[in-house]
Amino acid sequence: MYCAKCGNSIPNDSVFCPVCGYSLGKVVPAAASVAVAEPDVSDVLNIGTIVGSIILPLIGIIMGIIYFRDSNPHKKRAGKIWLWVGIGAGAFWALVYS
Repeated sequence: MYCAKCGNSIPNDSVFCPVCGYSLGKVVPAAASVAVAEPDVSDVLNIGTIVGSIILPLIGIIMGIIYFRDSNPHKKRAGKIWLWVGIGAGAFWALVYS
């Protein structure tokens, strides 16, 4: 292979010309770090937990605390909603039965 700028012979795997320093436009791949994306909260789980929280508020409170502590922002948001629904339903049922 030859450098497009100076015409010197260079190795085939070169990124830069060793003579003139011209960039050959090849990108050297960085160390492969595969980030595994955490799945979002499914609609079925979200709706099921909300309905379950209205019927039995302890479900929403427990699931809300577990998911609210997660680092995934989607799970954290779902946990916050479930926690509030559980607390609200608990207050509602306490008023109804008191």
